[in-house]
Amino acid sequence: MNPKITILFFLFIYNFSVAQVPLGKEYTGKASFYAQKFYGRKTASGEILNRIDLTVAHLTLPFGTMVEIENLSNHKWVVARVNDRGPYVGGVLLDLTDAVRKKIGITGTVPIKMMVVGDAGKVYLGRVDVTQNTNEIIKDITQDSLGPKIPMKNLKKKKGYGRKKHHKSKKR
Repeated sequence: MNPKITILFFLFIYNFSVAQVPLGKEYTGKASFYAQKFYGRKTASGEILNRIDLTVAHLTLPFGTMVEIENLSNHKWVVARVNDRGPYVGGVLLDLTDAVRKKIGITGTVPIKMMVVGDAGKVYLGRVDVTQNTNEIIKDITQDSLGPKIPMKNLKKKKGYGRKKHHKSKKR
């Protein structure tokens, strides 16, 4: 075989295998989620599938592509990373891990909108309206790290606390 043709062939294959998807490209379709039996197994990228990771499976997007997924039923959204191939069911755009599914409130196969927001695990595009999930994040942080909330009405004001009076000292 001619070496020039071989080199051109490999360059052609290489270009299509690492082709990048333009930032901001949107897709609409349906999303489902992984069956429990797949957790703990290797994904197509070689990672172990973990239910608490914000990762998804897509048939053609390069591994490491960051995508924003919006549930069109309730408009909740999350950013996740592509680390697997699939789903292999017709008409389904993404397979979601449990973490992604819970963040956007999916209980079955639902319509979603997906937008490419980054690659190589880095996000380059973000929403202007970042307040949608902020209250949930704050709630998670305060409950997890600070423990139970203490009602303010049960705290009694004790004497001796507060502003102290400054007395002028007598000169001797």
